Amino acid sequence: METGITFMISKPKVRSNVISFLDVLTVVSGEVWGLIFVAIVVLVISMMIIDRYYPDSRASFGWKDSAMFLFSTWMWQGYPKAPPSQAARIIALFWWFFCAVFLMSYGASLVQVFALRVETQPRLAAKVPEDLPLQSELRYSTVDEQSAKDFFSNSKLELLKHLWVGMQHYGLNSFPKNVSEGVAKVREGRYALFAESHVLDYYANIDADCALLVSDHRLDEKGYAIAVYKSHPELYHQLDAAIITLKANGMTAELYKRYFADQCPRHFIQQYAEDRIELQRQPINLANFGGMFIILIIGLSGGFLVFALEAILMRKYMGQSQTPALLMNDDL
Repeated sequence: METGITFMISKPKVRSNVISFLDVLTVVSGEVWGLIFVAIVVLVISMMIIDRYYPDSRASFGWKDSAMFLFSTWMWQGYPKAPPSQAARIIALFWWFFCAVFLMSYGASLVQVFALRVETQPRLAAKVPEDLPLQSELRYSTVDEQSAKDFFSNSKLELLKHLWVGMQHYGLNSFPKNVSEGVAKVREGRYALFAESHVLDYYANIDADCALLVSDHRLDEKGYAIAVYKSHPELYHQLDAAIITLKANGMTAELYKRYFADQCPRHFIQQYAEDRIELQRQPINLANFGGMFIILIIGLSGGFLVFALEAILMRKYMGQSQTPALLMNDDL
């Protein structure tokens, strides 16, 4: 069984945000919201112009009806009146298509926003020992034992020297008397404890809330051993055979799971980092939604083209119907 010096921290707490409901607005970029507002204004003015110069003046569809019609379809609701002219109805058809595509895109992006809230874990201040000297969120130390302090103070490795300087920076009061006291400080938050990895694994496994995390990166590697007298070689061979048997039948793995990974199996920092899904939220912007505004412009242009043809044909028809009456008046 391998062990080594590593550190333990607590899971960062999720902070509540009372204005998180405004995230539903960030699903759409500001430029798209602005263009939608401009599109509604342009469509209202266009339908007003078509209504004003529509040959059949008996059917009125003013700016109030145009605005309410566009907003009601935008909210996917019905409106009791419909545009009387074919030109306005063509514009309305393209507007309906625009609203349908937008609402589907908005719904899909909104699901992604709530998925981010559920699946994304808060960021960790440190994942490996090298991160601790480079951050300021966590205090860190080892237990107040001479052997543990000597491991850092007497080391020639630059990393251990930096860690020891950081421990001394927080003062002697930052050194807990034992591992239990150190784990209690870790639970309080903003503190990292250096100790033997298997000792920290045990405390992380028995934590009721499974809120403790242990780093997989060890500062050293060493194994456990059983010492016997040289005068008892048979005992050495018996223990060696027993350990091999326990490994072969899976007993050592079962014992490890019982004491180190039964209640809180995913208590390692690296596993927590894997669970922290980095989803890239892609809002509705011009890059992925700009084509719908082009379609809306095409529909608006088609509506005005139909309006022009409709007006020309209507005037021509009215002119032909008035000609016989004028000829009769001239005869009289």
